[in-house]
Amino acid sequence: MIDRVVIALLFVALCFVLIERVSCPPVALAASAQPTSFSAERAMKHVLAIAQRPHPIGSAEHDRVRDYLVAQFSNLGLGPQIQNATGVGTRYADAGRVQNIQPDRVPQMTAPASPPFSRPFGHCAPERRVCTM
Repeated sequence: MIDRVVIALLFVALCFVLIERVSCPPVALAASAQPTSFSAERAMKHVLAIAQRPHPIGSAEHDRVRDYLVAQFSNLGLGPQIQNATGVGTRYADAGRVQNIQPDRVPQMTAPASPPFSRPFGHCAPERRVCTM
């Protein structure tokens, strides 16, 4: 009976360690990372530019954000295309003019390599749990 309890506790402990190890996010790459790799630092620059002020549909801020995104796509050589449509809400009785911005092609990006078992044993490194803005 005691052997089964010990085995069950060891199994639970093993599950806990494995779950904790695979739940750690990968290390955020700096802006100096290769252009084909996703960089959280580069992305945050764009998030801050887009989120300066609220930009509801039809406002001048909405147009500013649209123009910013079109300029960024153009700078990357992605040939932005704007699709104009009418969006109708399904949860609330709202409708409005929406603009979808799509590149003419999808760039090839690489995700940061971080196999789940290449991390420090038993815990996440502190820098992996930090989000700076």
